[in-house]
Amino acid sequence: MKNKFSKKIYADKDGYKMGCPEVVAKHIAKRLGSVDILDLCCGVGMNTVQFAKHSKVVAIDKSKKRLIDAKKNVKLYGVEKNIKFIQGDVLDKNLLKSVKTDVVYMDPDWAAPKTLKIDWVFNIDETQPPLDKLYKLVKETVTPNIVVRISKNVDLHQIRNLDDCEIENIYIDDELKFRFVYFGSLMKGKEQNDLRFNGEWI
Repeated sequence: MKNKFSKKIYADKDGYKMGCPEVVAKHIAKRLGSVDILDLCCGVGMNTVQFAKHSKVVAIDKSKKRLIDAKKNVKLYGVEKNIKFIQGDVLDKNLLKSVKTDVVYMDPDWAAPKTLKIDWVFNIDETQPPLDKLYKLVKETVTPNIVVRISKNVDLHQIRNLDDCEIENIYIDDELKFRFVYFGSLMKGKEQNDLRFNGEWI
């Protein structure tokens, strides 16, 4: 992979590392299409940017620093008119209820504590916020049409125990990087499939 992004984005080291590669973000935005999207744990906004090319987006993150970078990035890509940013707790039921949307995209932090000496967590209750808790809350209060980006390390039995789902394995230069999980009407019927990006400009 040459570059993750086609522009020099605003992000610190962790924000850059967790940012979804541009070519992959374009893929998922195209798959979701022109629908209203609630982007939870939006980070520095690299999925938000691609969603906003097709859709109206509400993006929420608890980090003021991440949102400052995200706002700069959406201006960099010229899509700021289609996005509303909110600093808040994505586990706040009242906040979630206040947003009307067709689809929810979730990207909780899967970085493992440094004491574990691994990059990414294995269990869905170890993400920040806990994915199991977030999924149930979003399904209950917003919509069952949910897509989640998860670490390649996450136990897929735990994912399938959440609900019926479709899993998309994302390979870049023949290395599994992470996965998307689709729930509700976003499922296409296949239980699991691979998507490969090899040596492309991101």
